[in-house]
Amino acid sequence: MNFLPRWSAIACLCTFIATTTSAEVVFLQNNAWALETAGSARLFVQRTGNLSGSLSVSYTTTDPNGVAGTAFSPVSGTLSWGANQGGVRTIAIPVIDNAAVGGVSLPFGVQLSSATSGAVDETSPSSRAQVTVVSEDPPSDGSVYSLHSFKHSAYLVTEGEAQPTLTYFRYGDPVAAISWRAGDGSTATLGEDYFVQSSAIVFQQGAIESLPLSFTINADATVEPVEIIYVEVPRAGPMPYTFSGTTIFIADGDPAAAQAAMVGFTSRSVSVSEGEPNVALQVGRTGNLSVGSSVDYHTTAGSADANDFTIENGTLSWEPHDASLRTIYISLTADVRAESDETFSVSLANPSMGTALDIASMTVTIADNDVSSSGPPPAVRGGGGGGGSGGLTELLLLTLFVSLRRASGGRSS
Repeated sequence: MNFLPRWSAIACLCTFIATTTSAEVVFLQNNAWALETAGSARLFVQRTGNLSGSLSVSYTTTDPNGVAGTAFSPVSGTLSWGANQGGVRTIAIPVIDNAAVGGVSLPFGVQLSSATSGAVDETSPSSRAQVTVVSEDPPSDGSVYSLHSFKHSAYLVTEGEAQPTLTYFRYGDPVAAISWRAGDGSTATLGEDYFVQSSAIVFQQGAIESLPLSFTINADATVEPVEIIYVEVPRAGPMPYTFSGTTIFIADGDPAAAQAAMVGFTSRSVSVSEGEPNVALQVGRTGNLSVGSSVDYHTTAGSADANDFTIENGTLSWEPHDASLRTIYISLTADVRAESDETFSVSLANPSMGTALDIASMTVTIADNDVSSSGPPPAVRGGGGGGGSGGLTELLLLTLFVSLRRASGGRSS
C-alpha cells in the first residue's frame, strides 16, 4: 500500500486558520509510522488559538492490538507551554526491532488528555493518533516482499538549522535509481522556504540501501505558521508493500514565533458624564507585532442598560507590525432623571491565532448630571405664629421695603 499522511495532516492543520476563543492542542499528524530500526516513533503536537496563560497536556500510549513489548515500549508524559507561548512539542515512543516479526505492520495508539483550560477534547479524533511500526524483515513464509520507505512518516525541522537527514530505505526491489518531489498540497515554497541540491536517489548494488535526501531549509525573518512539504517518491509499476512518502513540517525559527501578540484595553475602568454624547475606549497591541491580530468586542449591561447607552459589538484588526491604538466609541443617552451613577462593561473576545488577551474587560461608569428635584423648597423661617404663611408674609413685606428704599435713594422718612 502507498501510505501518505497527507489528509490526516491537512485535517489537523485546518484548525490553525480558525479563530478561536480558547487554547487548542492538536497533533500535526494523527496517522504515523516508523520503521522498526528507527529507534523511536515520533508525533508532533502544536498549541494554537488563545495563547494566554500556561498550558500542559498529558499523553499516554494505548495498546488495542496487544503489541506492547513486541513493537513498542509503552510511555506516558506531559507536554508544557509557558504563558503566551506557542510552538511544537515532540512525543517520542521507543520502537522495537523484532526480527521474529517480518513483513507485517503493528499498530498502537497515543491519547492526549488532562489538558488545562479544556484545550483537548478527549472524545474527538483529533486527541488520538495511530502509530504503525513497519517491519524491515521479509515474511517468514518466503512470499514476495519489497519495501520502499523513509524511516519516519514525518520529520520536524526548524528554519535555519543544519541540513536535516531524511533516510530512505529499500528492500527487495531491483530499481537502480528513483527521484523524489514535493507533492500537491505542500505549503512550503521551493526556492523560498527550502532548496534542493538533488532530487535523485541512486542506489548501489545490494538489496538494502539507506540514503539521505539532499536539501536545505531556508531561514527568513517572517513569522509564519508551520509549513509543509509532502515528499513523494513516484514509482512505475505496482509494489506489494510500500511506504513511499513522508511529510516535512517546517517550524518557524524566529524567536518571536513562539510569542503572542497581546491585545487589551489601556485601562480597566473609565468614568464619563451622562451629558457626553459618547465614551471612547482605547485598545492597544504589544508583544509579537510580526503577526496580524483581530479581536471581537461587545457591550454588557449592568445597572446601566439600553436606555442609557447603545448596545455595540464589532471587530478590531491590526496588520503585521501595526502597534497603533484602536478606539471603540459607545454612544450615551442622557435623561432628566436624577439618579445614582450607573455602570456597564465592554469586553474583548475571540483573539485570532497567535494573539492573546491582556486587559480583556473595561467597566464604564456613567456619572449622573441631573440636579435633584425631590421634596418642597426650604421654607423661610421667621418670627410670628403664622408658621409657613407668616414667614412668607414677612418675606414679601421685607422685599417691598427694600424696593421702596432703593426708589427713594436710601433716604429715610
